[in-house]
This record gives sequence, structure tokens and C-alpha cells, in this order.
Amino acid sequence: MSGAMEERVSTPDYAPPAWLVAELRAAHAGEAGSAALCRGILAVARNAVVIDGARRQCRAADSHMDMLESMLPPGVRSRLLLFCGGVAWLAGALPALASAGAAQAARGAAAGAVERCYRTQIGRLHGADAHSVLGATLEHCREETAICGKVTEADRAGFMARRWAGLVGAGTAAAMALARRI
Repeated sequence: MSGAMEERVSTPDYAPPAWLVAELRAAHAGEAGSAALCRGILAVARNAVVIDGARRQCRAADSHMDMLESMLPPGVRSRLLLFCGGVAWLAGALPALASAGAAQAARGAAAGAVERCYRTQIGRLHGADAHSVLGATLEHCREETAICGKVTEADRAGFMARRWAGLVGAGTAAAMALARRI
């Protein structure tokens, strides 16, 4: 992965296609939201399993953001990060106040949305030799996100927690879609 971290999307002799920059902005925003959601959970959770899962997912999201930031100059990152981060923090803290299952379901929903974003990006890069290192980096992030998104108590979440998780997943996907443009 060290080669991927050193590779920038834009270099003096290469300007990436606009779609690629937009996709990386979306992934960056998704990881930022995932980390903020986990920090919201960590601020109020008392359940050791929930805390452990949120810490692992937060560490993975922070690591993925570092990789993406090494490729995306600050001027092209989404301008929505601060707003979406605040909303995501609340989206993690509120269910963590309700129950462990609700917190786990919300965390899993956010990770699932980010993982689907990576799948789409990897599919678009498939066969593009010029971006093979980038594709491998995104696959690494996707795999870690999928692992972190597996939750144990989400299956026991009640009706309202599952509905909240649905909103979190849809909100994460919507935020990533907006980040492609703003």
C-alpha cells in the first residue's frame, strides 16, 4: 500500500478525468462521515462491544481518509465535510443513547453505504492499467470497510433502530452523491 499512498491522482504530467476526482471525493466524504458517526457513538456508548466496534471502524475510516487525502489535494475535497460530519456525529450518538443494537445497526449501515461506493469505483476502474495501484488501494479500503461494517447486535435491533439504520444508510449514500459535486 505504500506505493498507493505516494501516488497522487493529479501530478504535473497527469490530470485525472473529472469522474475519477468526483468518485474519490465521494469516498473521502463517506469515510469522513463514517468516522464522525463512530465518534458520536463513542461519545455516549457504554456497551463494550459497541465501543470496540466503533473504535475499529473509526481507525479504519481515519486510515482510509489518510490514503485518500494523499491523493486528493485539499482544494478538490468536498466542501460539505464539516456539515456532513456534524450530522453523522448525531446519527451515531442518538442511536447509541437508545440501545447497543441501534448503535450497531447505524454503524453497519454507514459502513455498508461506503463499501457499496467503493464497489462502484472499483468496477469503473477495472481494466484501467493507468489506475491499477489506485484500484488496489480502493479494494483494500473496501475490504476493511466491509469487515468493520459487520455487526453482531444489529440483528437484534428493534423496528425503530432498523428504520434509523435505513435512514443512516440512505443519508450516507446521499452525502456521498453530493460530495461528488460540491
